[in-house]
Amino acid sequence: MGSPRPVRKNGGKLISAGRQCQVVGPGLEGGVCGVASVIQIRCRTSGDAPVTMGGDIVNVSITPVGGNTTHAHVIDNTDGSYTATYLPTVASPNCKVLIQINGTHVVGSPFSAQVTPGPTNALVSSVYGRGLYDGVAGQPCTFTIMTKDTYRNRCTLPGDQFSVTIKPIHSLLPELQTFLRKYELKPHLEDNEDGTHSVTFTPEYAGFYVVDVTLGSQPVGDAPFMVCVSNPYVAFPPTLQFTPLVGDATHAPPEEASCPPSRDMVQVLDRVLVLKSESLERTGGRPQREYVHAYKLKSVMARGNEKWRRALIRSQLPSVAPPPYRRVCLALPTKILALCHADTDGDQTQITEARTLDVSDPDADPVAGWTMLQLEGKAPKALDGYAVAMWEGKGIVLMSGGQIAGGATVSDVWMLSLPGTGSTTAVWRCLAEWPSSVFSGEGMGERRNHSMTFRPGCDKDGKPHAQFWIFGGRGSDDELLNTLFVFDMEEQAWSQPSVVGDAPEPREHHAACFVAERYLAIYGGFNETGDVLDSMAVYDIFTAEWSTVTGMAARAQHRLYERGGTLYAMGGVDASKQTASSIPLSAPMNLFSQQACLDFEGNSAQAVIIKPSPSLQELRKTWTVECIFYPRMRSQSPGFQPLIVKSDGGLKTGFGLVTSWLPTPALKFPTGRITPLAPESVPPEPGPWVMFFVGGMSLPTMVGGKLELHAWNHVAATYDGAKLRIYINGAAPVESESSEPLACIPTVDFPADAPMTDEMAETFHTKGDVCIGGIKDKLAFDGKIDLCRLWDVVRTEDEIKANMNTTYSHPITQHLLGQWTFNEGSGETVVDSGGARNHGSFERYAGGVELRRVMSDRGTIAPYKSAAERYIEEQYDKLHAWKKKFHADNGRAPGMADMMLAGPEIAGVARRLGEFGMEFHGFKEEKPQTPAPEPEPEPE
Repeated sequence: MGSPRPVRKNGGKLISAGRQCQVVGPGLEGGVCGVASVIQIRCRTSGDAPVTMGGDIVNVSITPVGGNTTHAHVIDNTDGSYTATYLPTVASPNCKVLIQINGTHVVGSPFSAQVTPGPTNALVSSVYGRGLYDGVAGQPCTFTIMTKDTYRNRCTLPGDQFSVTIKPIHSLLPELQTFLRKYELKPHLEDNEDGTHSVTFTPEYAGFYVVDVTLGSQPVGDAPFMVCVSNPYVAFPPTLQFTPLVGDATHAPPEEASCPPSRDMVQVLDRVLVLKSESLERTGGRPQREYVHAYKLKSVMARGNEKWRRALIRSQLPSVAPPPYRRVCLALPTKILALCHADTDGDQTQITEARTLDVSDPDADPVAGWTMLQLEGKAPKALDGYAVAMWEGKGIVLMSGGQIAGGATVSDVWMLSLPGTGSTTAVWRCLAEWPSSVFSGEGMGERRNHSMTFRPGCDKDGKPHAQFWIFGGRGSDDELLNTLFVFDMEEQAWSQPSVVGDAPEPREHHAACFVAERYLAIYGGFNETGDVLDSMAVYDIFTAEWSTVTGMAARAQHRLYERGGTLYAMGGVDASKQTASSIPLSAPMNLFSQQACLDFEGNSAQAVIIKPSPSLQELRKTWTVECIFYPRMRSQSPGFQPLIVKSDGGLKTGFGLVTSWLPTPALKFPTGRITPLAPESVPPEPGPWVMFFVGGMSLPTMVGGKLELHAWNHVAATYDGAKLRIYINGAAPVESESSEPLACIPTVDFPADAPMTDEMAETFHTKGDVCIGGIKDKLAFDGKIDLCRLWDVVRTEDEIKANMNTTYSHPITQHLLGQWTFNEGSGETVVDSGGARNHGSFERYAGGVELRRVMSDRGTIAPYKSAAERYIEEQYDKLHAWKKKFHADNGRAPGMADMMLAGPEIAGVARRLGEFGMEFHGFKEEKPQTPAPEPEPEPE
C-alpha cells in the first residue's frame, strides 16, 4: 500500500525525484519469513536537494519468482523520509524488491533479494513414510520429518531437536500382550541438515505401536501415528471380506458414469486421494476445474469421525486437454505424480507431460496447482497397456511393457528419474540401451495389461530391496499369461521365481500389492473368456507356493494398496463390467494367523537356553512338562534329541522330554519294564520314540511312547514323586495293543522301596539351564517345536486333554512356570508368555546354520481316542443321521416311540446313549462331549 496524496503548500506539486532518492535498510536484501523487514527512504529533488516535507506517493513491494506480490506498509514521517515495512511469507532465493517514488523507480529497483524460511513450526511440519503405518517384525521401519515454518515454507537449516517415542499398545498375539506393554523401543533419529530428519526403528514383536513425534511440547504434523507391525510368518487367510469405507460421504467422488477411473486414485501419506474434473456451464461443458477428494485413513483400531473432504486444485487442467484427457497417477511421499497423454480424435499418444501436485498439507483448500516437469531424454513409445511402479526412497519410476503404435506389444523397461529439491527436470532412460552386461537373466518378454509391483523392505542383512515383481498380462501372440518375473535393480538381474504346485489362472487388468513384504497379492482381472475374476491369487515368496483367496467382489482395471494392516481396493469395473463405486473397499489384515515355530536343523550349536531362576529352582518333587513338536529325524542315527530338558550336559541328572530312534546303544534293556505287557525282557519296537526321564537317562526312571514322523505331536509328561506318566496327544492308554495307533507306556512306577526324599530330589533335580531343541554343543533336535510348557504341579489326564491346544494368555496362570510359543517375530529372545518371566534366548547363526522362526501349520491336534470313545461317537453319528432324516421326512423331531418303532438297531443305539432316560430335544441338539471336561477357566 502507498501513502495518501498530501496537499502541498507550494500548490501541491510533488518535488521528490525517484532517481535521486536514497534507500537503505535490511529489507533491500530480503529477510526471514514471519519477521518484518524494514527499508528507510530519504527523498531528494531532481537537483539532489533534500526534501523536508512528506506527501510523496511511495510504493514498496516484494515478489518471489513465480509467486504473489506482498506490498509493504509505508509510513510518511512528514520530513521527506519514509519507513516501509513488509512481512515476507514466501521463502525464495530469487525475490525482487520494487521501490517507486511518485511513479519512478529508485536507482537499483527492483533489487535482488532472498527470503529464507522462518523457524520451524511443529503444527505445520509434516511426517511421512511407510514406517508410520506398516512394518514387519525384525525389519527396519523408516519415516521422515519435513520441517516447515508457520507459512508452510520448507525449512533448510539443521538443529531442530525433535523427540520421537514409540510405544507398543496392543499385541497381535494375546499371550504376548503383557510382555509387549513393557517393551521399550528406541528409535534412531538423524538430522540430514537440509530441513529433514530420518527416523529408523526396528520392532521385534508383532502388534500395534504408537509413534509420537514432538518438537518441544507440540506434536508434529498429524502425530501421533498408529503402526501395524506384522510377523514375517503371518499366514494369509483362505477368504477375505472387502467392505466400503465408512463415514460421511458428502464430499466423496461422484458415482456411476461420472466416477473417475482407478488411474486417478492414489494413496498418499494416510489418505486416499481421488482426482475428479468437473465442468463449468460458462465454458460450454468442457472440464475446466479439478478437485481432489480425500479420505483420511484411520487405524484398524480407530472408530468414528471418518469423512471425505473436497478441495479445489488451484490451477486449470493441464494443457494436454481437449478431452479425452488420459493420465496415470502415482503416489510420491507427499505428492501425486501424473504421467499425461494428449489423445486427440480417438488416437492415443505416448506420454507427453509429467507433472506433480503437492498434497502434503491435508487442510489446504484450494490445493496448490500442478507443477510441470521438464522432460529430457527419449520418451517411451508405449501408448497404453504399460505398467508403472515407484521405486520407493529413490524418486524413480519404472515403466514396463505396453502396446505401441501399430498394435505391437513390447518388453521395454523405462526409468524416469524425478527431480530433486529445487529442480523441475525429469529424465527418461530406456534400460535396454544400457550395456547388455548390466542386466543378466531372461527378461519378462513382450506383454501388456500386466502388473508391476515394488517389494519394500530389507533382506536379512538389512540391505534394502530394489525388486519389481511382474505378473500376468497378454503376450505379443495375444495369449493370456500367468508367469511371474522379478526385476532386481540392486542385483542388476532378471529372474523367474520357482513355483511349487499350479500357477493361478492367466489374467490381465488385475491389481497387485505386497502384504507383510512376503505375499504378492494378485486381485481380480479379466480371464481368457473376458469374465471378471472374484478371487485373489497369493504368492508366498518364502515357500514359492500359490494359494487362492475367495469371498470377495469381482473387480478389474482397479488398484490395490496395503496400509496399516488393511487392504484397499479402488475403482475399476465390477462383475457386470460396469464402473464400480468410487468408494474404496477395505479388508483388515491384522486378524490373520501370526503363529510361528522354531525350525531346528539338527545343529548341536543351537538351543534355546532359559537360565535358572528362583521359580525354576523350586522344582523339587512334582512337575509337568509339555511340548508340541514336528519330528523329522532325517538321519535316523542313534542318540537322544532333546525337546525340553532341565538337566546337565550329559543327561545324567534332571528331567525332560527327548526323542530317539530306537534301538540305540545308549539304552540297555535288562528288564521288561519297557513294556508292561511282557514279563520277560523285550526290546521296544524299532522306530521313532519320545521319552520322559527323571534323574537321568536310565530305564528305571524313564517312560516312552512311539511317535509319528512328519506330523504334529502333543506330548505331556508328569512326575508326582513316585510315578512317571506320559500322554501322547492327550492319551494314556492302559494297554498297548498292536492295533492301537500309539504304542506307549502310560505309567512307570518309581522304585517302591525308594520313595522321593529331599536328598533324592537334590540328586534328580539339576540346577542347570532349561534347554529347548538341544543341549548346546552336545545334542540337537531335528524338527520343529511350536510350544513348550513347564508346570510345578501334576496335571491330570483330563486337564491335559482339554487344554492341549490352548495357549494361556492370562498374565498370571497358577503353577505355570514357563510357556514358550516362539511367536516373537524376530530377535534372539524367546518370551515366557506364561507370566513367570523365565525368558530364554538363542544364537541365531550359531554353528553357521540359521535357527529360524517359520510359520506354524500345525492347526488343531485331535485328541487321541480310545476304542470305546470311537465306538460311542460312531453310535451317536448313526443316531444323529437317523434323527435328521426323520425330521426332513416328517417335519417334526422324533420321539421315543418313533425311535422304538424304527427297528432294533436304532432303538438299541438310542437306549445305549441314554435317549430313553432323558428329555429329548430333537435333531438340533448339541453333540455330546467326550469324557474330557471343558478347558479350565484362567484365574482372575
